[in-house]
Amino acid sequence: MACWIALWPREPGQQEPLAWWALQFTPRVALVEGQVCLEVYSSRRLFGGEQALLERIRLGAQALGVPAACAAPTAAAARAWVRARVLTQRPLPDAAPSASSSAPIEQHETAWLNALHEPLGPVIDRLPLVALPEVARHADTLAPLGCHTLGDVRRLPRPGLSRRLGAAVLLALDQALGLKAETFAWVTLPDTFEAHLELPGRLEQAPDLLAAAVPLLDRLQVWLTARQQGVSALTLHWQHEFHARSAGDGGACQVRVSGPTREIGRLQRLLKEHLAQASLAGPVGALRLTADELAPLPHDNAALFAEWASAASQLLDLHADTARARQAQQQALAALLEHLAARLGGAQVRKGQVVADHRPECAQEWQAWNVPFERPSGRAAMAWGAPSTGLPAPTWLAQAPQPLAVRVVRDHAHQPLHHGGLQLLAGPHRLDSGWWDPEHPAAARDYYLAHSPGAGLLWVFHERMAREAWLAPDHRPQWFLHGWMA
Repeated sequence: MACWIALWPREPGQQEPLAWWALQFTPRVALVEGQVCLEVYSSRRLFGGEQALLERIRLGAQALGVPAACAAPTAAAARAWVRARVLTQRPLPDAAPSASSSAPIEQHETAWLNALHEPLGPVIDRLPLVALPEVARHADTLAPLGCHTLGDVRRLPRPGLSRRLGAAVLLALDQALGLKAETFAWVTLPDTFEAHLELPGRLEQAPDLLAAAVPLLDRLQVWLTARQQGVSALTLHWQHEFHARSAGDGGACQVRVSGPTREIGRLQRLLKEHLAQASLAGPVGALRLTADELAPLPHDNAALFAEWASAASQLLDLHADTARARQAQQQALAALLEHLAARLGGAQVRKGQVVADHRPECAQEWQAWNVPFERPSGRAAMAWGAPSTGLPAPTWLAQAPQPLAVRVVRDHAHQPLHHGGLQLLAGPHRLDSGWWDPEHPAAARDYYLAHSPGAGLLWVFHERMAREAWLAPDHRPQWFLHGWMA
């Protein structure tokens, strides 16, 4: 399943900056028919799940002034809904899932539809002809046939539709429904930054250029964030219009900072000071912004522990040898775990406890950190703790024993294989336990410490068989890998 989102830029010249902004969510960003399309299915877990990611994109798009956006299983379907919503300037009949979709488009509000888990057929059928450009150009031909929606067009005979309107109409409909695949040219960030802006009117005072340059600075910030870089020097160029020949074609103002930054407010304040001292030789009709000197500037880490720095320092204090210091450590740990559980979810913060069971896979138990364990009583309490095997314990235990291949060596002996033949160094340690447990199978095993030429020290075992089965000429013991040594 795919998860496509289509965004309609606020202005015709904003496609590229909007695409750069979308690159923070996924590298699969494309410019198609004047819209920005991004596929975010593989990015869901990185942003806390599908709903959290969609909400983050919706709020970000609204902050950027995007008038309409749609999430759908195909890029063509998402683009069709957005195009119909913007060009018709009215609510669409399939806009019930979102409150913002059921009202006329406001400049400050993004119309939004999440159609990821809806059947695509009804969503597409209710859209007007203008939703697909390939269909919209034949609106005058389709109207006399009683076709006013894409559903009406889909109900026409396909052979006749292809002959009269061309194969492009059927292809567009099939791509919207996911029956035919689309190809995309993915957006990539340029290695250098240079942005142009044609002014709607001529400016004659240098300080007035600051307000006109703000969109260029915003575009620079998006580019720097995506490249994880900061700018140390930038230049604002301007071009004269209707000027005297002696005034030249334009001028420039360079801004330098002490270190790499992408704080637009800081750059804007410095640019304001420089423009206040500049003078224009003629009216300005166009601007150009270039980034002259760049340096790496990684993103700041999310403040998961920032507000708990003092508590973390108490936890790392190795000299807490007094009762008060140890109590402060326990309190700091409890506060930190409460904070993590509130932010990440209670099920994500767990603690382990050793269980009195000789079977390694049953010798530990994990549950929520704030749920107390019930210590056993009576005879079971005497065995509380990890049983000693007489062999070094594995550093990492496999989630389930992994079967190993076996080969026959000299004297009909069998050698387990794991990245080469295993050499048994110690053992066996015999385990016969769990016969009383209805939830887990009983274990009758012989454990060994083994060395693998390609994997190092391993913890392996074979299922113990009856003496008659072991002495049988065609017997083949079952060996398993259960853990790794550091």
